[in-house]
Amino acid sequence: MIKPGLNAPLTLHDERPQYRDLQELIVSYQKKFGDEITFIPGAYFSNMVNTREQVNRDLHDGLQRVSEIVGDGYRPQSVVAGFLAAENLRYLAEVEGIHVCQGNIWSQYAVDNGDGEGSIAYPYYPSREHFCKPAREHKDLVDVVNLDGWTVDFLAARIPGRKIVDGELWRSRQGVGPIETVLDMGTERGTQPERDTPARRARSDLRTGRRRPDAHPQALPRTLTTRTLTSRHQVGLRSGH
Repeated sequence: MIKPGLNAPLTLHDERPQYRDLQELIVSYQKKFGDEITFIPGAYFSNMVNTREQVNRDLHDGLQRVSEIVGDGYRPQSVVAGFLAAENLRYLAEVEGIHVCQGNIWSQYAVDNGDGEGSIAYPYYPSREHFCKPAREHKDLVDVVNLDGWTVDFLAARIPGRKIVDGELWRSRQGVGPIETVLDMGTERGTQPERDTPARRARSDLRTGRRRPDAHPQALPRTLTTRTLTSRHQVGLRSGH
């Protein structure tokens, strides 16, 4: 993924060798593995530092630049944004033709002074009123599947902050996120819950009959359910696969 924020001119436009090499490496992953290469506006917190109008301009310019870097007519089919306002999600759908966005982090409440007041752990179509609010009727629906961006282990999520469990430090946000998981547990131990968390979520989807389509998320029917996509797509968008 090509991530702007404070280093946006460097990541997207700098012509120094190390940045050209980085761009070529990223593009090689797309060519070899079919990875999704997309744009992250504002390093997860674009609406904290810019107006809705400026965020829309950043989205347009960033997506266009990704297409230029990859070439061959490539066009991102999703955006990873951390948090993204409903108005900007609507812009993605209606102007940019993008209908999948990691646009909320349900576990990020009272964190970093930049949280989104919680949300929902499963995908949903947001309301035009607020990105954290699921739409309740079609006229209020933003046609973008809003994905959680920091999937956590639900058992760990019950911990207030962090505590020692069987001699090991656990945090409430341990799961897929490397900051809270690998940083405390180390690479070997930390990658285990990173793998197990989406696997358990996927097994839960199968038990509850939640759909696990093979089609691209955009091909799914537009419904008002929060169960339209599975954690496979959540993890795929975060990892680039």
